[in-house]
Amino acid sequence: MVLGRCAKEPLDYWSITTKCGTLKEIEVIEAIMSGLKLILEQNKLTGPNYKDWLRNVKISLIYDKVAYVLTTPEPVLGPEPTVADNEICIKWDRDYSLAQCLTIASMDLVHQRQHENMDVRSIFRNTEELYGEQP
Repeated sequence: MVLGRCAKEPLDYWSITTKCGTLKEIEVIEAIMSGLKLILEQNKLTGPNYKDWLRNVKISLIYDKVAYVLTTPEPVLGPEPTVADNEICIKWDRDYSLAQCLTIASMDLVHQRQHENMDVRSIFRNTEELYGEQP
C-alpha cells in the first residue's frame, strides 16, 4: 500500500505509440511530434529568448496533454486507496515527470544544469523570476 505519494512506475513510450491505431494515424502523430521536437530544439532557452521559449514549451506540454500538472495539485492517496485512486495518482506522476523532462530538454546546457534538480513548477517560477520582465 502506498500512502501519501504516488507509486513510481517507469514510462513505456513504445506502449503509448502502439495504442495509436492505424499506421496512417501513427505517421501523422510522428510528423507532429517531429515538428514539436524541431521547435523545441531550435528554440532552447538561452535567456534572451524567454518569451518565445515559454510559448513553445507550453505548446508542447498542451500537445502531450500534461500541461494540467502545472496548475493541478498532486493527488494524495488516503489510508485505503482504491485501484482507480492509485491509477489517477500514477498518471499524474507520469505526466509531471514528462512535463519536467520536456521543460529541461528544451533548455541550453547552462540552464539544464541550473534547473536539473528542480521540480517543473519551480523551473517555471525560476525562469519567470530570471527573465519574465524582458521587453
